[in-house]
Amino acid sequence: MDKLGLPENHTAHINIHLSNGKDPIPLIPLFRQSLQKLPKNVASRLTFENEHSGYWTVSNIRHHFINIPVVFDSLHYICNPDILLSFDDAFKSALSSWGNTVPVFHHSEGKTKTNDRAHSDYITKIPAIYSNYNIDTEIEAKAKNLAIFKYKNDKKELV
Repeated sequence: MDKLGLPENHTAHINIHLSNGKDPIPLIPLFRQSLQKLPKNVASRLTFENEHSGYWTVSNIRHHFINIPVVFDSLHYICNPDILLSFDDAFKSALSSWGNTVPVFHHSEGKTKTNDRAHSDYITKIPAIYSNYNIDTEIEAKAKNLAIFKYKNDKKELV
């Protein structure tokens, strides 16, 4: 990212999932220590994403890592609802974590059912709350750009 001349901030974010398949609670202090050792050009770009299963919901990420922006993923929330926050409240909590930077959020739909973790080829509906705020939405669909063209054709506009 540095060689591309991208800014050392969250407009050029490095998004990661926190899960490693183990109990996360004992690893949190170690993870915090590791964050302190990151070079500035990495730490200043780091974001965390809510996950489709397990511990790492928006509220848990915000609780443990207050200064790291959260990439809200709609399908991950549907598959792994946050017991402390509704969909809209989780969205708003993630939104507030970005400060003055325009957030990047993800949207996808389940392939065979609403809470199917496998992404569908296309999307049919972007959550209404997404259109109420200034965010960048990354569509995660198997058909890639064709999914966006089809959505635009079907809806006549991108919301």
